Amino acid sequence: MPIYATLTPVGDRNYMVTDEAMLKEFEGLNRKIDQLVDANSRLIDEISNQSSLIAQLTAEIAAKEELIVAKDELIAELQRKNGMNSGNSSMPPSSDRFTKPKPSKINKGGNKVKKRSGGQIGHKGSTMKLKDEPD
Repeated sequence: MPIYATLTPVGDRNYMVTDEAMLKEFEGLNRKIDQLVDANSRLIDEISNQSSLIAQLTAEIAAKEELIVAKDELIAELQRKNGMNSGNSSMPPSSDRFTKPKPSKINKGGNKVKKRSGGQIGHKGSTMKLKDEPD
């Protein structure tokens, strides 16, 4: 097979290109094209897998959002019930839970005065005396 040479102008210079060099160049380019086709098919498969994963996660998020809404409603209902007592509903006072009892009228629940132990100031006290001979 004869080898032909062609003169190829590149810029200001002319280069000699043989048929063998062109074949090697085409083979290299074909290998690169095959590699790109393989990479492209792998990427398409990965995109497909990711799309199905995204759809699955979107469905899970929607289900969890519904669950959150239901729990928010339950929390609001429980808070409403917890706020009820015998003063603001028709419930009897015995059903009041988790609340402090109302202060009595005597104590008034106001300032708590710390009392000292013993009798009143100015009062002379009396104490039993010890016997000289105990029984």
